[in-house]
Amino acid sequence: METNFDKLLEDELPKIKDLATKEGNLSLALEQLYGLEKQTRATESFSHTSIVCKEIVKLCFECNEWAQLQECLILLSKKRNQSKTVIQHIVQEAMQLLDKTPDHETKMGLIDTLRSITEGKVYVEVERARITRVLCEIKEKEGELRTASKLLQELQVETFGQMEKKRKS
Repeated sequence: METNFDKLLEDELPKIKDLATKEGNLSLALEQLYGLEKQTRATESFSHTSIVCKEIVKLCFECNEWAQLQECLILLSKKRNQSKTVIQHIVQEAMQLLDKTPDHETKMGLIDTLRSITEGKVYVEVERARITRVLCEIKEKEGELRTASKLLQELQVETFGQMEKKRKS
Protein backbone atom coordinates (compact mmCIF):
# COMPACT_ATOMS: atom_id res chain seq x y z
CA MET A 1 0.00 0.00 0.00
CA GLU A 2 1.57 3.23 -1.13
CA THR A 3 0.43 6.35 0.67
CA ASN A 4 1.02 9.89 -0.51
CA PHE A 5 1.90 12.11 2.43
CA ASP A 6 2.34 15.34 0.45
CA LYS A 7 -1.02 16.82 1.42
CA LEU A 8 -0.80 15.60 5.03
CA LEU A 9 2.65 17.11 5.54
CA GLU A 10 1.64 20.30 3.75
CA ASP A 11 -1.25 20.70 6.18
CA GLU A 12 0.34 19.44 9.40
CA LEU A 13 3.91 20.72 9.39
CA PRO A 14 3.03 24.44 9.62
CA LYS A 15 0.62 23.72 12.50
CA ILE A 16 3.24 21.68 14.33
CA LYS A 17 5.88 24.35 13.76
CA ASP A 18 3.57 27.01 15.21
CA LEU A 19 2.85 24.77 18.18
CA ALA A 20 6.57 24.62 18.98
CA THR A 21 7.71 28.13 18.06
CA LYS A 22 4.71 30.35 18.79
CA GLU A 23 3.02 28.41 21.58
CA GLY A 24 6.27 27.16 23.12
CA ASN A 25 5.20 23.54 23.29
CA LEU A 26 8.14 21.71 21.71
CA SER A 27 7.43 18.40 23.46
CA LEU A 28 3.90 18.15 22.03
CA ALA A 29 5.17 19.19 18.60
CA LEU A 30 7.87 16.52 18.73
CA GLU A 31 5.31 13.94 19.80
CA GLN A 32 3.21 14.75 16.74
CA LEU A 33 6.26 14.70 14.47
CA TYR A 34 7.31 11.31 15.84
CA GLY A 35 3.85 10.03 14.95
CA LEU A 36 4.23 11.30 11.40
CA GLU A 37 7.75 9.87 11.22
CA LYS A 38 6.47 6.46 12.27
CA GLN A 39 3.68 6.55 9.66
CA THR A 40 6.01 7.53 6.84
CA ARG A 41 8.70 5.06 7.90
CA ALA A 42 6.17 2.21 8.18
CA THR A 43 5.01 2.79 4.61
CA GLU A 44 8.62 3.13 3.44
CA SER A 45 8.05 6.63 2.13
CA PHE A 46 11.64 7.65 2.74
CA SER A 47 11.44 11.06 1.10
CA HIS A 48 8.58 12.00 3.43
CA THR A 49 10.37 10.46 6.41
CA SER A 50 13.37 12.65 5.60
CA ILE A 51 11.17 15.74 5.51
CA VAL A 52 9.67 14.94 8.92
CA CYS A 53 13.04 14.08 10.48
CA LYS A 54 14.68 17.24 9.17
CA GLU A 55 11.75 19.22 10.58
CA ILE A 56 12.44 17.66 14.00
CA VAL A 57 16.06 18.83 13.79
CA LYS A 58 15.03 22.32 12.67
CA LEU A 59 12.44 22.72 15.43
CA CYS A 60 14.91 21.77 18.16
CA PHE A 61 17.32 24.33 16.74
CA GLU A 62 14.68 27.06 16.42
CA CYS A 63 13.59 26.46 20.02
CA ASN A 64 17.25 26.54 21.12
CA GLU A 65 16.95 23.06 22.65
CA TRP A 66 20.40 21.63 21.93
CA ALA A 67 20.20 18.74 24.41
CA GLN A 68 16.83 17.76 22.94
CA LEU A 69 18.34 17.98 19.45
CA GLN A 70 21.06 15.51 20.40
CA GLU A 71 18.49 13.13 21.90
CA CYS A 72 16.34 13.37 18.78
CA LEU A 73 19.28 12.66 16.49
CA ILE A 74 20.19 9.52 18.42
CA LEU A 75 16.58 8.37 18.64
CA LEU A 76 15.90 8.91 14.93
CA SER A 77 19.08 7.16 13.88
CA LYS A 78 18.22 4.07 15.95
CA LYS A 79 14.62 3.64 14.82
CA ARG A 80 13.82 0.20 13.53
CA ASN A 81 14.02 -0.02 9.72
CA GLN A 82 15.25 3.56 9.49
CA SER A 83 16.47 4.27 5.97
CA LYS A 84 20.15 4.95 5.41
CA THR A 85 19.13 7.95 3.34
CA VAL A 86 17.10 9.39 6.22
CA ILE A 87 20.02 8.99 8.61
CA GLN A 88 22.30 10.67 6.08
CA HIS A 89 19.84 13.58 5.73
CA ILE A 90 19.48 14.19 9.48
CA VAL A 91 23.26 14.08 9.92
CA GLN A 92 23.70 16.59 7.10
CA GLU A 93 20.97 18.82 8.55
CA ALA A 94 22.60 18.76 11.98
CA MET A 95 26.04 19.44 10.50
CA GLN A 96 24.73 22.74 9.16
CA LEU A 97 24.01 23.77 12.75
CA LEU A 98 27.56 23.27 14.03
CA ASP A 99 28.51 26.89 13.33
CA LYS A 100 25.32 28.12 14.98
CA THR A 101 25.88 26.54 18.39
CA PRO A 102 25.74 29.04 21.25
CA ASP A 103 28.94 27.90 23.00
CA HIS A 104 31.92 25.56 22.84
CA GLU A 105 30.40 22.93 25.13
CA THR A 106 27.24 22.68 23.01
CA LYS A 107 29.29 22.40 19.82
CA MET A 108 31.42 19.62 21.29
CA GLY A 109 28.29 17.77 22.44
CA LEU A 110 26.77 17.97 18.97
CA ILE A 111 30.03 16.82 17.37
CA ASP A 112 30.21 13.85 19.75
CA THR A 113 26.60 12.92 18.98
CA LEU A 114 27.17 13.12 15.24
CA ARG A 115 30.37 11.10 15.48
CA SER A 116 28.62 8.38 17.47
CA ILE A 117 25.77 8.22 14.94
CA THR A 118 28.15 7.99 11.97
CA GLU A 119 30.60 5.53 13.53
CA GLY A 120 31.04 2.42 11.43
CA LYS A 121 28.46 3.39 8.82
CA VAL A 122 29.83 3.50 5.29
CA TYR A 123 26.89 5.52 3.96
CA VAL A 124 27.77 8.51 6.19
CA GLU A 125 31.54 8.21 6.19
CA VAL A 126 32.06 11.40 4.18
CA GLU A 127 29.97 13.28 6.75
CA ARG A 128 32.00 11.62 9.53
CA ALA A 129 35.21 12.76 7.85
CA ARG A 130 33.93 16.35 7.72
CA ILE A 131 32.84 16.26 11.37
CA THR A 132 36.21 14.81 12.34
CA ARG A 133 37.98 17.59 10.42
CA VAL A 134 36.00 20.19 12.40
CA LEU A 135 36.88 18.41 15.66
CA CYS A 136 40.56 18.30 14.67
CA GLU A 137 40.56 22.03 13.94
CA ILE A 138 39.12 22.66 17.40
CA LYS A 139 41.71 20.39 19.02
CA GLU A 140 44.53 22.14 17.12
CA LYS A 141 43.33 25.55 18.33
CA GLU A 142 43.30 24.19 21.89
CA GLY A 143 46.90 23.02 21.45
CA GLU A 144 46.02 19.31 21.53
CA LEU A 145 48.00 18.40 18.43
CA ARG A 146 48.48 14.75 19.39
CA THR A 147 44.75 14.24 19.87
CA ALA A 148 44.02 15.90 16.53
CA SER A 149 46.66 13.80 14.81
CA LYS A 150 45.32 10.60 16.36
CA LEU A 151 41.76 11.44 15.26
CA LEU A 152 42.89 11.92 11.67
CA GLN A 153 44.96 8.75 11.67
CA GLU A 154 41.98 6.68 12.88
CA LEU A 155 39.77 8.05 10.13
CA GLN A 156 39.11 5.75 7.19
CA VAL A 157 37.17 6.76 4.14
CA GLU A 158 36.15 3.91 1.86
CA THR A 159 34.06 5.93 -0.61
CA PHE A 160 36.97 8.16 -1.49
CA GLY A 161 35.41 8.99 -4.86
CA GLN A 162 32.49 10.80 -3.20
CA MET A 163 34.70 13.43 -1.62
CA GLU A 164 35.55 16.59 -3.49
CA LYS A 165 39.06 16.66 -4.96
CA LYS A 166 40.27 19.37 -2.57
CA ARG A 167 39.49 17.22 0.52
CA LYS A 168 41.13 14.01 -0.74
CA SER A 169 44.67 15.18 -0.22
